[in-house]
Amino acid sequence: MNMAIDISKFKTRRVLVIGDLIIDEFIRGPVETVSREAPVPVVTVSEEYYELGGAGNVARNLAALGAQVSVVGLTGTGSGAIILMDLFSKHRIDTQGIHSDKLRKTNRKTRVISSCQQLLQIDRESYVPLSSAAESAMIKSIRAKIADVDLVIVSDRGKGVLTRPLLTELFTLTRPRNIVTIVDPVGNHYEKYMGATILTPNVKELASETEIRISDKSSLYKAGTELLKKTRAEGLVVTCGKDGLVIFGKAASPFVIESEERQVFDVTGARDTMVSVLGLALATGGSFKDAATVANVAAGLVVDKVGTAGVTEKEIILELMAYSGNGPVAKEDDLFAQKQTRY
Repeated sequence: MNMAIDISKFKTRRVLVIGDLIIDEFIRGPVETVSREAPVPVVTVSEEYYELGGAGNVARNLAALGAQVSVVGLTGTGSGAIILMDLFSKHRIDTQGIHSDKLRKTNRKTRVISSCQQLLQIDRESYVPLSSAAESAMIKSIRAKIADVDLVIVSDRGKGVLTRPLLTELFTLTRPRNIVTIVDPVGNHYEKYMGATILTPNVKELASETEIRISDKSSLYKAGTELLKKTRAEGLVVTCGKDGLVIFGKAASPFVIESEERQVFDVTGARDTMVSVLGLALATGGSFKDAATVANVAAGLVVDKVGTAGVTEKEIILELMAYSGNGPVAKEDDLFAQKQTRY
């Protein structure tokens, strides 16, 4: 494998993340008995903690790799908003573009975990239509930030925050400036994403949007090619779970990037990591194929971790070395002392 991705430049990128903000709450503990009231396990809680989810997890991944990150999004006005803002502060992420809306509640996903296995998920989410005041506030924040960023990542979780007028305004601002804009989409009606540089649906979402039953490589390629034409994007990255990624570009045939086999524990947040690394690799001048390859490797690292987790520069570099067959170096510190890190 011969790539030219300068991972050391990730920390020089300025990124704007826009989308649905979620608190990821984790409750952990052993299962030692079954309830007398119902045939369900009883978890004895030993640990409870919060992390950034949704667009917040994308921002967290970017910040962990050294990028300067700003976020535009919404919270409610209760205790959840305080938790979320504290988490952003912990990761040194700019929150000037985050606005509170008394009509909405802060989204929260609670996961109960025992022995590295998720037993239950509880969702507390807001689906209230976005108010005109909140939409205007978010657009104003995007306008204020856009001149100072190298990359925009849109993380749509279907909570009603990413309206068509907001996205239209965003793409109107990014296109003339040639800012790479990656959209992690949700649901159907991808027309609102027209103007994005790259879309990152999974196979199920691709099949739903194109109404093509995907059962083999041929039908996958047909669906991807159709969606690329429909959205007029420059590229697609279709995530295929354990089978890796397939990338589609206007000037090239579909290309499969396979994942390394590994013992999967938890896929929570892997897609956020993939999108984050893909964006940084493209924003530092990497080719589409090389950027997607590095992003796939980074996502593979996350599935070995429990809960919402990110990756570090060092982890990516060592995994790339193994992925390329070069193996570990004798002195790891020498590698990270180098100003230019290329593969």
